[in-house]
Amino acid sequence: MYPNFNQQTITVTTNEPTDLGLKWLIALHAERPNRIGRDCTNIPANRLALAGVKPTGFEYSIHYNQKISYQTLGDIINGIDQGCRQSHMQLIKGTLIPDHPVSRNSPHFSLTGTVTGDPIEAQFDEWPIEPDDQIIGIPAHGPHASGIFSALQLFTGQEADTILPDQIDWTTLKEKLPHARSRNYTLGHWLSRPTAPLAPVIQLLLLQKKRGPLIKAIHLVDNFKDSLSAIVPDGLSASIQYDWQYSASSNRKIQDITTYDYLADETHKKLKEVTLYASLPDKAFIYRLLERQFNMGVGLLIVSSPENAKIILNIAQKLWRKPFSLGTITAASSKDNKINFVYPSSEHPSYFV
Repeated sequence: MYPNFNQQTITVTTNEPTDLGLKWLIALHAERPNRIGRDCTNIPANRLALAGVKPTGFEYSIHYNQKISYQTLGDIINGIDQGCRQSHMQLIKGTLIPDHPVSRNSPHFSLTGTVTGDPIEAQFDEWPIEPDDQIIGIPAHGPHASGIFSALQLFTGQEADTILPDQIDWTTLKEKLPHARSRNYTLGHWLSRPTAPLAPVIQLLLLQKKRGPLIKAIHLVDNFKDSLSAIVPDGLSASIQYDWQYSASSNRKIQDITTYDYLADETHKKLKEVTLYASLPDKAFIYRLLERQFNMGVGLLIVSSPENAKIILNIAQKLWRKPFSLGTITAASSKDNKINFVYPSSEHPSYFV
């Protein structure tokens, strides 16, 4: 749970090797600068909402160098405007400062965004989690920034602990990925997808406190496995059915299963080139690697009693974020079995089974 505060600020510089800075630089090279603006509004708004504060206003300042065109700046600001509307905030003030130093003739900028808000009287309370409680997921738009470095390592073949912007072969971003609606979906498109605007959903759920223990736990997702572990108490386990990714395939927001199948396939090929991994057990082994680095298409985790699960699903459905059931809380069979996954099988539609 985040501490109670009325303000959240985010500052990112694209020429520093941070996850989010790398993501925004990818958005520039993928010609999707609009997504930068949506990211810098939705990330702090989501965090503020989870602390029981309703986001109301947003201010930003952008320091940029002469390699950033006015068209690109305009697209970033347009994305900020979209993000404010998605998170139900007003854009209060924006400042452009043309003084960011040039670095090796690359486009770079520094963006600071501040979200302010008003505390909501209701707060998320901690309720005991019990066997048979349901785990609900609200979909993400794309991979969390923490997984971007791993994806670039996989596709570029670099083994370094960090990948500096000037070391990246940007043509890699044009590599095609499977996609439900487009044959021209590239790695750059996927990696630059903006953070989902979850603040309105969180606020609506928060205002349902009068129903009693509607929500027993709630957590923003960075990587899937650690985020799940954070909400499952000792002595219990989470049984996750990967079927949810297929059953929700009709929802246009849930397209990542094909991408993660593709990543699993590519990871399998690369590991087979190493003598130590000449023989791999099955795809489940690869999925265990991906779960530690990626959000697997989930932006928000919620635990609820079985009788309240349908209420939460209906509430979230009203705000166009189609929710889905991820799995069930069970009694743990051992200390080492806190999270149990049922992985995709050949019975499910997939490009890479």
